[in-house]
Amino acid sequence: AAVRPVLDRRLGGLLDCIEQKLMERGAPRPHGRYHARPLESVQCAVCGAGPVGLRTAIELRALGADVHVFEKRVNLNRINRLKLWEWVKFDLLSLGARHLLPKFGVGAGHLHIGIAELQLVLWKVCLLIGVDLRLGVTLTQTDDGQGLLSMSNAELKSHETVPCEILIEAGGPNCLAWKSSSLAFDIVGTADAIGMVSNFHRQPGAGEQLKEFSWARQFNQDLFERLEGQAGANLA
Repeated sequence: AAVRPVLDRRLGGLLDCIEQKLMERGAPRPHGRYHARPLESVQCAVCGAGPVGLRTAIELRALGADVHVFEKRVNLNRINRLKLWEWVKFDLLSLGARHLLPKFGVGAGHLHIGIAELQLVLWKVCLLIGVDLRLGVTLTQTDDGQGLLSMSNAELKSHETVPCEILIEAGGPNCLAWKSSSLAFDIVGTADAIGMVSNFHRQPGAGEQLKEFSWARQFNQDLFERLEGQAGANLA
């Protein structure tokens, strides 16, 4: 409520959606946890500000926790694109994604979004609800082995103790938790396949009109059979 007077129309609409979600107005099956705030004042550290880390931070904050997110990258500039399931789309819509991306979820067919776009939407939600976000920061264990975490900034070469009762690790196989727990990370093998994914930054002008497309053999059998017959390429 304190920030509402300084928000523009888009961010004001975003805040309305967040408040509606947290108050469970119109929810078909209200669970009451956001009102009960079972994690009130619990110190939570989230390692990794990817989509999973940021969405987890939002949920922890909604449950009352004091949440700090640490990301070793200095920019949110990943251009990979994700396919979103229907339930993910509706979750993002309930958080107000359309106030930031007016065309989000419009139209039929598969829904894709750039990782950086998704991060920025979730980043703004985090800021509005009071999550502490830090870029260019990594987490390491303290030397005393008591389970506390030390925050280090490579540029400033600074260290400080991070209060932490719950650690959420969202940094992938090279994360702190895997290393400190001596856990192995196995990659599940898949059948041999040929595929190509191309990601491009959209450019002003004609580049803005480029549309996403994907080809899979099960949906385009005639095309793949022609490719095999004419070029000898069996893209099974």
